[in-house]
Amino acid sequence: MKKWLFGLSICMLIGLTGCGEQNVAQAQEQKYGMNLDLARRPYTIDVLKKYIDDVKKSGGNYVHLHLTDDENYALESRLLGQPAKKSWQQKDGLYRNPLTKQTFLSMKQMRSLEAYAAKKKIELIPEIDTPSHMGAILKLYEKANPKVAKKLVRDEWNQIAPNQSSIRFVQALYREVLQALPKTKTMHIGGDEIAYDEEDHVKYIHYFNQMNRYLQKKHVRIWIWNDSLLKADLKKLDQTIAITFWSWTGEPESTTEKKYREKVRPSAPQLIKAGHTVYNYNDYYLYVDFTSKGSIRSDLQYMKRDIKKNWTLGRWNSSHQQTTSKISGAAISIWGEGSKKYTADQVYNYTKELFPTMMKKVK
Repeated sequence: MKKWLFGLSICMLIGLTGCGEQNVAQAQEQKYGMNLDLARRPYTIDVLKKYIDDVKKSGGNYVHLHLTDDENYALESRLLGQPAKKSWQQKDGLYRNPLTKQTFLSMKQMRSLEAYAAKKKIELIPEIDTPSHMGAILKLYEKANPKVAKKLVRDEWNQIAPNQSSIRFVQALYREVLQALPKTKTMHIGGDEIAYDEEDHVKYIHYFNQMNRYLQKKHVRIWIWNDSLLKADLKKLDQTIAITFWSWTGEPESTTEKKYREKVRPSAPQLIKAGHTVYNYNDYYLYVDFTSKGSIRSDLQYMKRDIKKNWTLGRWNSSHQQTTSKISGAAISIWGEGSKKYTADQVYNYTKELFPTMMKKVK
């Protein structure tokens, strides 16, 4: 579901930027939730509330909303030229951008959803995926503010350079998201599948640290994906940054490449030892993929059986069946690719039993 884009040499074990004054990882409670891909799978407010209810009922405490990707930016944005008042509202309540034809939720709807979740004591965690996977964001911004957008350096992978212009732009976007979700205590800032070489990798660690310190001032902690980190980062990445660990290697076909990635990328135990909070997002056991050519019903039944039989909270890596006792939580991820042939209600009905199944293994 995610692909490896980062190329570097094995000798890239270099010193990076400093961690400032943050020497101790921020203590966090055990967190269990669901990750919903709104960027590629439109969900109505009613369906999102059902997921919130299910998380609450099964003993979870958060819903992670993957709001952005190359395909779509699923939230109203004045900065990006996607206001609700200039879009049309469908019968299901979703707004549709007349230019991109993509759907999104208004700020008013998001605040209402946040209030609903708060009553259930469920935290909503928005994800604005940067600095890679920014295709939809950049497309909107180039139309809304072409002169300024031209100053953002991007590459063929819809990735922005980690310079100060990019940092200021993304911070402005985060401020807008916090207006839509004013109760936000945690924001996922992406960080997955970054393409870089050894010369500019140091800049991406600096990017993460700057974003972390910026959002800390707003009393918001940040999460990032694990796959673009290196062992060389462990002494330089701010310890207060939590890690959602989805895959150690991305399971490449080449055995040589797989061993190489294991050599340069930190494992979950190594991240924990370095002081980071780590959450189990294991792509083998906990990811829903609608791109399968088989029966989705059969696939999901198999997934349930596999979780029951083989997965544990500490099982962060399927390849070597390795475990650790210090994982701080876990999530079921429902990714949107291939799901357009199903309605939001069908997706919900197919997947609603997965979170309770996972929770029975961690209680």
